Amino acid sequence: MAFFQAQLKALNWSFSWLNVSEVLIIFAMVFAFYKRFIKNTQAEKLVKGIVFLFMVWVFSEVFNRF
Repeated sequence: MAFFQAQLKALNWSFSWLNVSEVLIIFAMVFAFYKRFIKNTQAEKLVKGIVFLFMVWVFSEVFNRF
């Protein structure tokens, strides 16, 4: 647990409402694009597979650092 705390302190994250608003706006845009063009099409399976592979890659990178 101390390792995670040390890693988070090393990042020097600064919290601001501007950052939160930017993330929410980007999320809303991606979600709207998904609902309009991808939902209920055959491309939905492809997108879900790519997202799954990306998440597996991120987790493997995180846990590979130990």
